[in-house]
Amino acid sequence: MKKRGYTEIRGEAIVVEGWPVQFIPVSNELEEEAYLNATTFGFEGELVRVFLAEHLVAIMLQAGRLKDLARVQMFLSQEAVDREILRDIITRHNLEKQWAAFQNRDQQ
Repeated sequence: MKKRGYTEIRGEAIVVEGWPVQFIPVSNELEEEAYLNATTFGFEGELVRVFLAEHLVAIMLQAGRLKDLARVQMFLSQEAVDREILRDIITRHNLEKQWAAFQNRDQQ
């Protein structure tokens, strides 16, 4: 990205044309599925690929960091995910324990 002139970093993101963008390398089957199922959008004249919200939530559950779990809560509270699709992803990628722990944490 430096070769293209993008050198500003904000947290975990590189700022591209004023927008913080997080690049996530594919490192497991869940992330590969998310990449392969990403949706293509037109944004300010450019095509961009974006993970589905359900895949993002599953990836955050898998990571399990406090900041990720806070983001999961945000996605859920804003009804930004289809819970049936999310449940299917959780089941296929063996994240049931993480999901149960998240739900129990959220109820305390």
